[in-house]
Amino acid sequence: MGLSPLDTYAATAFLGVALSIFGRKMYLRLRYLFSGKAKERRWDHLPTRLKNFVVYGIFQRKVAREWYAGVLHSFIFWAFVILGASVVEITAQAFAPGWQIPTPTIAGVSLNGPLYLAQDVIAVLGA
Repeated sequence: MGLSPLDTYAATAFLGVALSIFGRKMYLRLRYLFSGKAKERRWDHLPTRLKNFVVYGIFQRKVAREWYAGVLHSFIFWAFVILGASVVEITAQAFAPGWQIPTPTIAGVSLNGPLYLAQDVIAVLGA
């Protein structure tokens, strides 16, 4: 079932307003950030920096030192990541009905099913 032209126009208007507000806020924050004193480029120890990004930024290792808090933080972090994917998909479907997030296939099996299952489980647990 496709969307009516009015629905598409409304989605475009809302998306335009949201992106305008986001762009303005980012401009103000980046202007403030770059107003400081310029430092040297930090390209030294690149493999260590990338490893630390994955370990501490993606897998949240520093928070996981305390077991209970680490598990709860991990659930909240990954729930936002997974539900963010569903927001992107729903927004894109306003302009291209039937569009799905491109997911990899492993041994010929698409990972769309587990993604949608995770989205549904998180939505039910969060409700």
